[in-house]
Amino acid sequence: MDYIEIDTEAIKVASDDIIILTNELNELFEDTFQTIDSMVKKEDIWLGNTAEQFALDTLYDKVNYAAFKNSLNEYARYLSDYSAEFNTKIAGLKRN
Repeated sequence: MDYIEIDTEAIKVASDDIIILTNELNELFEDTFQTIDSMVKKEDIWLGNTAEQFALDTLYDKVNYAAFKNSLNEYARYLSDYSAEFNTKIAGLKRN
């Protein structure tokens, strides 16, 4: 009989790594957007309409990047939470 082998421990480890990496990614995004905001609004490095438009555009980008990070994080949490359940169900199938 054919069967599919699933390494739920590897799934758990990989998903936990993804969760850690998405938290690090979030910090990088925050630092990047804070630097851009500071360049335009506080330090007078870039002045004028183009700077203001760029700053506004980055706010929209920030929302999209946050959504991307959140999607990755949610998917990783799903895998992490259910890897043990998958393992239990698979073990039950093997006994039958």
